[in-house]
Amino acid sequence: MTESKSLDIEAEEVRRRRAVLFQAVADYEHAQKDAARRIARLVAEMEQEREQAVQLRETIAHHEVDIADLAQSIVQIRASASWRFTLPLRAVGRVIRRIAGRS
Repeated sequence: MTESKSLDIEAEEVRRRRAVLFQAVADYEHAQKDAARRIARLVAEMEQEREQAVQLRETIAHHEVDIADLAQSIVQIRASASWRFTLPLRAVGRVIRRIAGRS
């Protein structure tokens, strides 16, 4: 094989390797851009989830206040004179409902 032909073959091999490397770089850059877009989307989703968690915590706090208020109202009702005075009437009503339920 002549030296010129050998150089031509070597040059072709270099061009082929160069093309493979350029394609690998292009593939890498494309994958990197895809990953960056996915990361941005996930960060946005995570921020939405954080905002929703804050809202849920606020809702829970409001419900806890409501529950405490209602519990206090029940305590006040049960401590009232009218609740104590109507105790016998409520007991008779329960007995009547049980009897009526058996019939």
